[in-house]
Amino acid sequence: MSGIKNVITIILRGAVFLTILSVTILTLNNALKVRQDNGLPEEYYDYAKDTFDVVFLGTSVMMDAVQPMELYRDYGIVGYNLASGNQSMGMSYYLAKEVIEKDHPSLIVLDCSRSVRNEKDTYLPFMHYVTDCMPLLSRNRIRMITELRDRDEWKELMLPLIAYHSRWNDFERPSSHVGIRAAMYGGQGLVNTKSIDPFDEPSYVEDAMTDSARIYLEKLVGLCRETDTSLLLVSMPIPGQNRFFDQDGYNKRWSATQDVADFARKNDVEYMNYLADAEELGLDLNLETDCSDGEHLNRWGAEKLTRLLGRHLQEKYGLPDRRGEDGVYQRVREDFAKYPARRMQSCLQYASSLHRITDVLAVDAHDQPVEDVLVIFALNGEISPKRLSEENAARMQRCGITADLHAWEDHAWLAVIDGGKVVYQTAPEGTGGKPETVEGDAGVLHYSVTSGRLNEETGEFEDDASITVNRLGYTTSEKGIFFAAFDKTTGELLDNSLIDMNTGNLEAVHLN
Repeated sequence: MSGIKNVITIILRGAVFLTILSVTILTLNNALKVRQDNGLPEEYYDYAKDTFDVVFLGTSVMMDAVQPMELYRDYGIVGYNLASGNQSMGMSYYLAKEVIEKDHPSLIVLDCSRSVRNEKDTYLPFMHYVTDCMPLLSRNRIRMITELRDRDEWKELMLPLIAYHSRWNDFERPSSHVGIRAAMYGGQGLVNTKSIDPFDEPSYVEDAMTDSARIYLEKLVGLCRETDTSLLLVSMPIPGQNRFFDQDGYNKRWSATQDVADFARKNDVEYMNYLADAEELGLDLNLETDCSDGEHLNRWGAEKLTRLLGRHLQEKYGLPDRRGEDGVYQRVREDFAKYPARRMQSCLQYASSLHRITDVLAVDAHDQPVEDVLVIFALNGEISPKRLSEENAARMQRCGITADLHAWEDHAWLAVIDGGKVVYQTAPEGTGGKPETVEGDAGVLHYSVTSGRLNEETGEFEDDASITVNRLGYTTSEKGIFFAAFDKTTGELLDNSLIDMNTGNLEAVHLN
């Protein structure tokens, strides 16, 4: 009898050990993997089954071009953007299987940009963008790895802990952009604008769409028919010359859209070619204001395309308006209420200069103000008129600020914008070299802002700007204009930057 008890004890101890080991490995696996800006938002899996009526798949050009929350705002369409950086056609196919099992959406929209590449040419980290963010034991994740990659790569893809073991002594916080993308339902708001030149007229390249792309397109068509899911193929616009590929690369991409169009006709699938037929489809992009670079749309270009595409999805596919519905859609409604602040946050954190910050604030803190956001400026030091040109000073004024900072001769300057209203700013004539302080409340925030201080021994004014919100400081000793934005409802810091007055482009150094 004692022998049986010993065996049971050994088995139980072994089971406990294996359980603890498994939990430890899974915990470390999750802690050590790197969540990338261009990867899938894991938060997609937090939503109840059958929440989303449309899911968007594809590469970063889809991720930047379609904003699901704006589809909800304008049409009541509930969708999620599961595009990722350089997502291959095979990866898109297995993701389609995943979302059909989870949500069975009425429609899948696939960006076909990667139809020019062979599956085996996909750089391994691009696969991590997707597989690291799917449930570890998802059968679609496992099949994606085993079918699309060579056997010697399976181990690190199956268990990211193996790929990232070198980070034992270098734990890093996940990129803040990842959480923002999740709040935007997978969309991404880019703020950079770049004036670009169009490509020359393209010439056709034979067989631009690869055989592997064709194979997975055929599989996807079959999958959608088997599961009674509508499929829309699209090619996102490529507005003009860029650093990613030259004219030959553009010729190949343009030619691939012709091949996809031919495939769609033969398979009775709708295809919208925003690369070659943007004008005919009603998309009019401004090459000076709507592009982050020659390949990706910024926030303003995405707004145009999303509104146009949403109207088509509603009219052609009859996607329902969920704005008045409860149940799982109550959460969508609550998420949408937070969207303006999240979009503003996404744009601010990608802003690389004063120019870019004022692009955002001109809209979100002045023209169409986000009511839940508090914005604070504080000057530390003097403003050089050689650095802050009349044009850049005018850009500041687009945010509702009346002072002409190009002609500013004082050390002290402050401005506070609450919900789009400038509630405090230094008088146009300045402070006469005296410190300035303003204190107030906004939502859950209590703020105190100063610009300069008096030296008690000499009685002279010294540079010493400070921004304190809920007892936390958001300035350093560096010279320049400090900028901070906060969510008034949650108290969350959206962005904290120093506008470096010693750089020619007035670089925004993000402090958070």
